[in-house]
Amino acid sequence: MSDSTENLSTILPAYSGQVIGAVVNALDCDHEVLNSRTARRFFAGEPVSQHDHTEILLALGEALVSSGVVPNPPLFQQHDASISRMLPTAVAHAAQRWDRLVGMMKSHSGTTEDPSPARVRMLRLVVVDLALRAFAFIRLSGLEPSPPKTPLWAQENGGGKFLRAIIGNAGLTRNRLAVDLGVSNTTVDNWLDGKNRPAPKNITAIAETLAGQPGSAAASQIEQIIRRQFTFATLADLLAEQIGREQVIELSTALVRFIWLITEDVNGMNRQSIEEACGAEGDAMQFGTACPSTHVLLRNLAIVETDHEWQRDIIAATMDWGLVFQLEGVQNVQPRVAAGLAQDFLDVSDLPDPAQQALAQFYANYGRLDYQRIYRGGLSLLTEIVETHPTQLRAIARDFPASPPAHFQLGSFLGKIGGIIGRRDLVDEGITECKIASALLPNWDNPAVEPGIILANIRAFDEALVELQRAAERLPQPTPHLQYATGYVLMNLSRPAAALEQLESVIAVRPDYTLAFRDAARCAFMLGDTRKGIRYAKTAKRLGDSYEYNAWQNRRKK
Repeated sequence: MSDSTENLSTILPAYSGQVIGAVVNALDCDHEVLNSRTARRFFAGEPVSQHDHTEILLALGEALVSSGVVPNPPLFQQHDASISRMLPTAVAHAAQRWDRLVGMMKSHSGTTEDPSPARVRMLRLVVVDLALRAFAFIRLSGLEPSPPKTPLWAQENGGGKFLRAIIGNAGLTRNRLAVDLGVSNTTVDNWLDGKNRPAPKNITAIAETLAGQPGSAAASQIEQIIRRQFTFATLADLLAEQIGREQVIELSTALVRFIWLITEDVNGMNRQSIEEACGAEGDAMQFGTACPSTHVLLRNLAIVETDHEWQRDIIAATMDWGLVFQLEGVQNVQPRVAAGLAQDFLDVSDLPDPAQQALAQFYANYGRLDYQRIYRGGLSLLTEIVETHPTQLRAIARDFPASPPAHFQLGSFLGKIGGIIGRRDLVDEGITECKIASALLPNWDNPAVEPGIILANIRAFDEALVELQRAAERLPQPTPHLQYATGYVLMNLSRPAAALEQLESVIAVRPDYTLAFRDAARCAFMLGDTRKGIRYAKTAKRLGDSYEYNAWQNRRKK
């Protein structure tokens, strides 16, 4: 592996192959499979066979353990198990979840002024998931978690700072280290200042030199720690290029704090010994927040966490991440045309809207966490929301009667709530508010299309089609958002040929629109065009949604 690192502009939001490629690059290891042409294709985001995918993940597990980034717990060895064989399963499950979310992000119709918040939101969910997995692994390993503070590797030049610290603690100077290693003072300075990362052979030599000092640990242990710190620091640097150093420090500090808090919580429980709880902790390590038995730990974590935004995301991590993103997207959508249209309308993007601040304050105080808890089945809270939240949003629409976003947010909210609790009066009111927003801003396709989506969500597909046809007449030209919604409704009305025409129009301008490929595959199978169905299903799987691909595979087996 070279010492160079790739720019994260191609990694976030990126599919799991590219993310795994960044991890492999940060490991700076020499592994035949991970250096192969097939692996490089996978790391570039290109599809590979299932066999090659499995081989790459197995090689990654081996590299993580052999490099010392992930230690091999004695408990696993006692039971003749290998952490390097368990890691691929954990990575595969996490990758599948990530890819589904990225696919949904890339298919999302609404555009925002800045995509960074959505990326950071994804990473916050990942932090909660990683904290749970790391806690389980640390407990299985019999290790102690790091104290809750910002880790050195998250800081700028984290690797160099760590190296400087351990050299200083050993009582060595830069000059003495350079002499012992047989390298120049400039080489050591470049390591400590973050200009270069020590090559693996130099890390081994540094560890051997430090191990020779009184009271030091074994060379192999020191080498593992150094490699781990530099790997994490490299990944932190890559993230910092994309989301900024401050965000990296916040995320990494939260990760360390959550691992500590979960461990403290478990230590205070009357919990089974680690030998007896090995299976449960193993499930937590492999499946993270997708493992229902871990949710009590996350609920306890949310209770002791003092930051309101992190409380929200801890709870959200236990949910379907796609749903979380959908709700986030609805709340943050700006008055612009749907993503994928050839041009944006300047009168839309430049529109001043004084209601935006009031809407942002509303969702900061009420909407985000409440949406999630609705889907978690909180009946008492749902009653409160139905009674209070529409009143708040109606007041904003009343105070800003010429604001398209105010009417659209009210309409979308009422449509969703009405669909959840079966209140057609709220559904109809929501449709009316969306039409008001559309009349105020005819070029904005979200409110024009939303009535059809609201009706489709309550399975009133005939009515939905009428509304979408009206939207097509009002909008200056078709948009992917409108065409996808129309295709989805036509598919559910058992009109696959017309649906496929709409969906293929989306695919032509949006080759990353996961849901369009998924539903196009379904329509092609309905029409008996197996070849096209397989092609679209494979593309949808590559983009993160494997539903139609798996359904086709199951049909083949019968």
